[in-house]
Amino acid sequence: MSLNGFIIGFNSSSAVCPVANTLLVGAGSCVVAKRGGESNQWVPGDGRYRIDHLAYSPLSRLICVTETRLNVVLHVFSYPEFNRVQKVEEVAKVEVQDMQFSPNGEILALLTCIPCSSVTVFTLQRGRTLERRISVELADKFWKYLAFPPQRKDCVAVWDAGEVALISELFLLSSPSNVVSLDSHGKEFYSCCWSAYGILCGLQQGAIILFDELKMEMQDHLTCPGSGAVTYIVSANAFLLVGTEDGAIFGYNMDEKELELLLRVEYSVERLFLSENGSDAVIVTQAEVTKLDLNNKQSAVMCVRETGNTVRVLTVGDYVISVSEDGSLMRYDKEKNIICQFTTEFGDQAIDACAVRSAVIVVYHSGCVRSFIVNGGFTFSSQITLGEMPLTLCDSDGVSSLAASDGNTVYFFALQDNLLYPRGSLNSFTSQVKKIRWNIGGHLSVFAACTNGEINMVQCIGTDGSSFDTVAVEAVWRLDYPVNDFLPLYLDDDVVNILVHSVDNDTKLYVLERRRERDIKPLRPLFLMRDHEGSGGSVLQYFGKTAVLSGGADGKVVVRDVSHYLLKLTPIPPSKEKRRPQGEFPIRHMGKGGITSLCAWNGDCGFVCGGHDRVIHFITSGEPISDSWKEPVWKKEKLLGVSDAMQTPMEGSSTLGEFTRSSVLSDLTEIRAEVNKLLKERSSAVHVEDFLLPSQRESFSAECELAIQKAKEDDYYRLLHNEFTQYIIRNECWDTMEVPRAKVVSLNDLTVQVYNFHCRKADPGEEKLLKKLKFLRMLQIKVGNYFTFSSLVKRRESHSNPLQQESDIADETSELLYDAMDVYTNSRAVIQIHLLRGRILKLKMAFNLRFDNLCERKKRELQRIEERNGRCRRILRQLGETSIPMDLCFAPVFDVEEDPKTVFEVFDSEIDPELLKLSKKNENDAFIISPTDEAALKTWMDGLEKDADVLAVKVTLPAFADESLEQYVEPEDRTEEQQRAYEQYEKQLAEQTIYVNERKEALREEIAELKRANSDAARAIDEEISSLRRKRMEVAQLVDELESHQMNALRRIFLPTTILNELLNIIKEKKRAPKSFETTSES
Repeated sequence: MSLNGFIIGFNSSSAVCPVANTLLVGAGSCVVAKRGGESNQWVPGDGRYRIDHLAYSPLSRLICVTETRLNVVLHVFSYPEFNRVQKVEEVAKVEVQDMQFSPNGEILALLTCIPCSSVTVFTLQRGRTLERRISVELADKFWKYLAFPPQRKDCVAVWDAGEVALISELFLLSSPSNVVSLDSHGKEFYSCCWSAYGILCGLQQGAIILFDELKMEMQDHLTCPGSGAVTYIVSANAFLLVGTEDGAIFGYNMDEKELELLLRVEYSVERLFLSENGSDAVIVTQAEVTKLDLNNKQSAVMCVRETGNTVRVLTVGDYVISVSEDGSLMRYDKEKNIICQFTTEFGDQAIDACAVRSAVIVVYHSGCVRSFIVNGGFTFSSQITLGEMPLTLCDSDGVSSLAASDGNTVYFFALQDNLLYPRGSLNSFTSQVKKIRWNIGGHLSVFAACTNGEINMVQCIGTDGSSFDTVAVEAVWRLDYPVNDFLPLYLDDDVVNILVHSVDNDTKLYVLERRRERDIKPLRPLFLMRDHEGSGGSVLQYFGKTAVLSGGADGKVVVRDVSHYLLKLTPIPPSKEKRRPQGEFPIRHMGKGGITSLCAWNGDCGFVCGGHDRVIHFITSGEPISDSWKEPVWKKEKLLGVSDAMQTPMEGSSTLGEFTRSSVLSDLTEIRAEVNKLLKERSSAVHVEDFLLPSQRESFSAECELAIQKAKEDDYYRLLHNEFTQYIIRNECWDTMEVPRAKVVSLNDLTVQVYNFHCRKADPGEEKLLKKLKFLRMLQIKVGNYFTFSSLVKRRESHSNPLQQESDIADETSELLYDAMDVYTNSRAVIQIHLLRGRILKLKMAFNLRFDNLCERKKRELQRIEERNGRCRRILRQLGETSIPMDLCFAPVFDVEEDPKTVFEVFDSEIDPELLKLSKKNENDAFIISPTDEAALKTWMDGLEKDADVLAVKVTLPAFADESLEQYVEPEDRTEEQQRAYEQYEKQLAEQTIYVNERKEALREEIAELKRANSDAARAIDEEISSLRRKRMEVAQLVDELESHQMNALRRIFLPTTILNELLNIIKEKKRAPKSFETTSES
């Protein structure tokens, strides 16, 4: 299918570059060269990525183009041949903010601000190629543009709203580049230019100030009368060209001090260019590129684009209609090659649009729906408000019925006699409505696709034309994936065939059975098509009677024949569609959603497509492909209102009444919104003291000041106490511990857990003392000539010394301990205390070793369980299962407190709910980490989640036996060789079927074995945890007993002191008793 086409619009003001009498503009992924009324297309790269910046060097006749991919690529071409000279990879990580050649054309500078701000400088080598010389890092802020000095070659300036940075000594090898900052002193810079007199900066109200970089002074230089902010300045020799926010273009002779208003354009000036000889200027605004002859002050528009991003492109009759986000409308007349723009003043954002007969229906963010009649111009005919929520979708049956949705409700309305009438609504959907389509064949019903994958068929029943009696859901089907867009292709009493762009990036055909009961199990498609593989489709449109147009995020338009889907199909297992598309056309660049709007055109022989930008591609069928076209003529016309339309008195009264009512309702909605906004703004400004009497305000103010001061003091001391407490806990409880407290939890039951023993850091002096005491005690035992009370007591064999009982945690200290009866001196008590302390530490460390070993074993087992779960998932994919059963994978329980460091983390569940409501939360401050998600992420990062081949019978059917191919031969007409080939095919089919069935059974048995292995491993870990739990109870009991003996020994040390204190108290009481007796006798 050979196509011709043309492009309107351009990417941005940075993608505009005048070269002599030619204007180069970046439009999507290509560059359009405009000369007079002729234009031609040139693709610098591979046509898949957006063109962002253009720059031209008159000295070397080189054109530099930046192409935004995963990073930014710089292409260098010769002019006018457009031959590639050089390609520089990764000149920026994300995007280039500005790119300019120096006035002499020998230096190219690139300004980048993301992820860090820097200026990269390239120099021209041998007049043909660029060499990267230096990259200068700047302060981390959003710099706007570059500016070169007119004379020096080693300087460049960058600026933002509050500062100008001068970068000098760019090519000095002995030292780094020098960066000098010029502050705005509180003023806001809107533009900057480096002239022969110094650096000029544009301010508000047409003011321009001069920075003298030698004296480092700032002074007023020029004021453009009656103007807004100065948005762009360009200088050549002694001439200054100034563009302002309100579209005024001034020329200023810096030698003669003469200021002149040259031109006024409609929009704010974004860029200015001066020709080499200084006789022409190019003015770039958000919607136009204008060429101005500075000698005779005449201007001509060279390039135009829409004032807002494209919402929808439509065809009404022979016209192509485009609706922009700002509500403006555009109409293209192919016969006259004229484009007319119509601006609206509703102040409302357009969201979607559709066509019905000769009218365009637009839905808006305010909930309004407006209709425009397409004739010689555009006529605004009617307006209604469907709800308070923003409308997001609309569609029509092409006759008179329409439907719109705000995501929760589907509204039905009609266009009759150029007036809009509401007819009903439905809001019984289980999730948000993502797309609506009217049914085919005049069937009064709508298909509504929801974000959960459901397709609802909404039936409308009405006896008159004013409203529907019943609006109800007739049938609901759940697809295996939600949809981006869909088209109904065939409808009868039994089935509905729909073509779908799914979110899994496949194009699919589904057969929906109307008489089937609603099933929870999702439907699977009959045929799968990879028309937009890797990025997915986004929009579908009819293309004639037997074909459809498909646009995707990859920027391609695919034309596919669907004639074989326009009949009742028998349900079969999903299979890949063997028929290839009729045509694939890479039109737009990737990114920003690719193609988001598409319509058939030129008698269903061509198409028009647009994206989420201001570039529209017109493709027509014709002679072999040509990259040149005649530029259409742009005009602006007035949007006709109700009073301008030709109507009968009765129609005029009815229309005017409806329009007045709709206008009043719209104004009332806006007033309510403004009142609510005003109340929110003013409520915070109302003070409590406004409601008090004058006599009460003074005491109220004093109490408020006292309460505020007290609250500040309380908060300060509370914060101080909290910091002190945290310091004490960390320094005296945490940092002093050799082993912090931790726990291990069962894999099945969160309540089954075991803690370790936390131990303090060892004191080297205490360890030496313990070693010496052990040695002395061993000498004492070896000599054996010392008196003990325990040797005099007769004990039975079963009642041995409890301090010397054997345990599975053996230690030489247990043999050195005294019997409790023998600790009757201070020296023995001191020795006993240190020996007991060593014994307790040995018990705890031995248990902690077993605890650590179990923790490591649990971690290893969890890894093995995850590996088995991954193997189960891969086996399911091999078996062709799309959903994973809940009981397939073993899911162990997790406890965040198994990590000892969580003692310093505070969770929301631990905070008082009332205090939690008062806290200011930032979305970037808190992250909810799911252990399951973390495990899945680790599996994905390790590369374990790989695509698995689905086990299926893969035997190619001979071409003569495939009924869908032209080589098909009836069985009775086949030759002997074909018969043998078909018998061989049946034999291979039977063998592979047996093999596949055996393989599937083996895989199912492997899944069962893996599940048993997971359960057995978890049970073994849980048994070890339970055993360790019992062991901890035994060790804790033994430690408690040893600590009680420590306390007894300590009491022996303090016993003499206690007895002495008691004796002294008795003596004092004895001396005090006679005195008290004498006093009593005298009285």
